[in-house]
Amino acid sequence: MELVLLSVILGLTNYLYLKDHEPTARTLFQTVITLVVEPLFLGYLVSPSLSLWNTFAIYIAFFTSLITSVLLYRLSPLHPLHSVPGPLLAKTTKLWTAYLCWKGKQYLALKELHDKYGPIVRIAPNEVSVQNVESIKEVLGPDGMPKGQAYGPRRDPRTKGSVLVLNGEDHRNRRRLWNRGMNTDSLREYEDIIKRRARELVDALKSRKDGEVDLNEWFSFFSFDFMADMAFGGKTDMLTKGEDENGYLELIEHGSRYIDLICKLPWLAPILGSIPFIKKSVLRLRGLGVKWSTERVQKGGETKDLWYHLSDEANLEQDRPALATVAGEGVLAIIAGSDTTSAALAYTIYYLLRNPECYRKARKEVDEVFNAGTIDALDTTQEYGRLAYVAACINESMRLMPPVPSNGPREVVNGGKMLCGHFLPEGTQVQVAPYCIHRNPANFSPRTEEYVPERWLESGSGAGYATNTEAFIPFSYGPSNCAGRNLAKREMIMLFAVLLQQFDMRFGKGKDEGRWVEGWLDRTKEYFVTVRDPLWVIPTPR
Repeated sequence: MELVLLSVILGLTNYLYLKDHEPTARTLFQTVITLVVEPLFLGYLVSPSLSLWNTFAIYIAFFTSLITSVLLYRLSPLHPLHSVPGPLLAKTTKLWTAYLCWKGKQYLALKELHDKYGPIVRIAPNEVSVQNVESIKEVLGPDGMPKGQAYGPRRDPRTKGSVLVLNGEDHRNRRRLWNRGMNTDSLREYEDIIKRRARELVDALKSRKDGEVDLNEWFSFFSFDFMADMAFGGKTDMLTKGEDENGYLELIEHGSRYIDLICKLPWLAPILGSIPFIKKSVLRLRGLGVKWSTERVQKGGETKDLWYHLSDEANLEQDRPALATVAGEGVLAIIAGSDTTSAALAYTIYYLLRNPECYRKARKEVDEVFNAGTIDALDTTQEYGRLAYVAACINESMRLMPPVPSNGPREVVNGGKMLCGHFLPEGTQVQVAPYCIHRNPANFSPRTEEYVPERWLESGSGAGYATNTEAFIPFSYGPSNCAGRNLAKREMIMLFAVLLQQFDMRFGKGKDEGRWVEGWLDRTKEYFVTVRDPLWVIPTPR
């Protein structure tokens, strides 16, 4: 009995320490060893000749005391986030959000929680999600919060990390390279690459003999080929071959899913990252960047692509980035750049075909601007500014289905922060999910859940709609927003101009006689990248 009581006290003592010193990836093994050795050492001190049964009883009492204390604390008024509403399970363990992440449904769950609980929700013991527009600047803005714990596992141990994970001065220095590669002059340089890949897509769709195609797959081919051109000088030809023969898209899907799971449980990174199939996917992704970057270096700086700017081949920086660093940025460019663009393209086509009147208006505008097809839409890029309705269609699809629905969390720094009427202590993780912000009636109304491109028009049919542009963050917000957002917009407007000019489109039957159309959007899975079902479309040349 004495041993059991001492074990309970030992468990409470560990709880008091761990309450303020939660395990991290660096301290995980030390913490595990401590929790295993302490009860055994206690038993040896009290009774050197401890029986197997007594040893078992010590461990049961110790861990029951420790776990019960942690759970009670997280639910009690003593916890600093006690006043923040949220589901019971989320308050007690982060395994709940990890499960949602593994299923790819976190963005839908967050929306349901905000609908139920309001603008701020506790989604983990020390993590909240906020939905009001005022929090965007406070969390993501120039004077906002640094990137949170979830970004740590995304860091390549060979480097400081990519622009995605960096904070402060390191981020500003790296972002400067990205900004050079994405300024107005650079975007003009890239237009010829977009045109070439867009023509390949048009030719491929016209050559299909089976009637309907998975347009989601073809958009992925287009965006991956284009970003490979940009990041490494061209390493893939999915569009001309009509397939992903090397399995790059599947690799990104699986690798991103595993990494996203690790990010939800960053303190378990050493364990999860050592699981063979997870480790293999992550290493293959990084190895791909090393291989392609080595080949790009051998090619030299004859082409002013994105690599040219990221590697500072113009020698504008005091210190040029290392090869491993640029390789990591190149892989990030392909993964993030290709997925966000292909997702936005697929969502927009889906919404247009689900709303025939919107489709007709968009096509009519393209015909008017490009003289009913007598002018090649890819040869007159200066006219794209006149495609106001097409741009509105793209914006509305990104409002309802942002390419990155949840975004990554930020971390409250010294002194804490007041958000949505609640004080959040230092170390609290704060998530601002675009999917939730965009579907908040306070930001976009009426018909918040409906596809209404007219809400983006400045006059005429746009009148009568409350459209809060400050709440529109499909490419995030602030210093860490998407560096390639203007390039993505350029890609999309060019591609939609030529597709609407060249094809009449309607939904195909797919493999279930067209039943796939219902619920297609809600079957989207999010793992930093989004995974979408086939989008069966019949493109008929005009």
